[in-house]
Parts: sequence; C-alpha cells; structure tokens
Amino acid sequence: MWLYHLTRASRPLFGLVWRMELTGELDSIPKTGPAIVVANHSSFVDPWILGPFLFPRPVHFLITRLWYDKSRVWNFVFRSYRTIPMDSDTRNTLETSLQALREGRVVGIFPEGRISYDGRIKRFRTGVCYLAARSGAPVIPVGIRGAFESLPRSRRLPKRGRIRLEVGKPLRFPESPRDDPPPMSSVREFRDRLFAEVCRLAGQQASASFALIPEAASDEELPDTLFPAP
Repeated sequence: MWLYHLTRASRPLFGLVWRMELTGELDSIPKTGPAIVVANHSSFVDPWILGPFLFPRPVHFLITRLWYDKSRVWNFVFRSYRTIPMDSDTRNTLETSLQALREGRVVGIFPEGRISYDGRIKRFRTGVCYLAARSGAPVIPVGIRGAFESLPRSRRLPKRGRIRLEVGKPLRFPESPRDDPPPMSSVREFRDRLFAEVCRLAGQQASASFALIPEAASDEELPDTLFPAP
C-alpha cells in the first residue's frame, strides 16, 4: 500500500487540476471493519478520486484482469494498490473479495461494469448484491460529480474543474450475512434501491438511466458460485 499512501500525499499537487470535495454522510462511514463502497463510473480518474485522494480509508477496488495484466507497469501499480483482479472464474473473484472483507478491509466496486460513454449512470449489475448478502458488510453509496466533465473516456488529458463526491448512508442487504442464495426478487430490489441512491447522490434521475439497458443484460446468476453447496 506504499503507493496508495504516496498518492494520497500528492493530493495537493493534483489539486492544481481538480478542486476535490467529499461531502454527505461522512460520519456514517465505518472507521473500522468491513465495508463495500459503490459508485458511478464515468472517468478513468474515479478510482483515484474515490480512493487515495478523498475516501478516509484505503479502498481495494475490483478491476478487470485485462487492465490488471495490461503491462508490467500497470500490474506493478495495481499490485501496489492491492486491487482485486476479476478472474474469468467468478467464484475466485468473489471469494477473494469476501476474504478482504473478512480481514476488515474496504472493497470498492463500480457496478455498471465499465466506464460510461456519455456520463449517464447505466443499470447496475447484481454481483455487488450477492457480495453484500454473503458478507453482511454495509454498502456505502457514493455519487461522483464532475469527473466526466473533466476527463471522459474520449479525452487524453483532464480539464481543470471541480470533482465532488457525495456519500450516502450505508445500506445492508436484508437478513445478511447468509449462506443460502437470496431470492432474485430481493436481489433486484436491493440493486434498484442502491442504483436509485447513487443516482440521487450523483445528481441524476434514476428513471432516465435505468431504462437504458434491458433487465437480462444486468442480471448475473451468481448464487451457485458465491454460496456454498448444501
């Protein structure tokens, strides 16, 4: 985590580009113990802004194996930040995330699954719901504003501006932790509730973004891989 702390110490330098602000329910962020941080994802800088620059605790983000192994340099960076690579085997990824939570760490997830092309929040995938159900960890919703305007995926260099993170009250999956797979209706209800809260915190209308992706495209049938066999 040495690189994480070095990045955090360099925040004043990056402050020349971004006016960064953390607001909202800051007192509700657990000072110790496991937690899952969930946010919208519209820019390459989101993990850095949400992680070492502003969030009060180290965040271990899930990242695709494609980026994790993109080059030796990137692999070194991501290992230094102790990010969690997402394997093709879903069980391995989620078990690694569960282990991080058991160790009292904070796991960061962008449940849209990719960076938004237009800045609008897309329908959340359900993997975070199963992780919350299995672990019982509080899920902290965060809305990121201004990152897309500064550095959308179509730009190479950032534009100076303000990036604001608003933190909401933690949510918990009903009747968690649990060893049995939750009903799909409970999974979708929790996903929709989390989605609506992140949209509100990010200053977007949930109804406008929610219809952009069909239901089947966002549902991940994960219970058989995440929950132990009876």
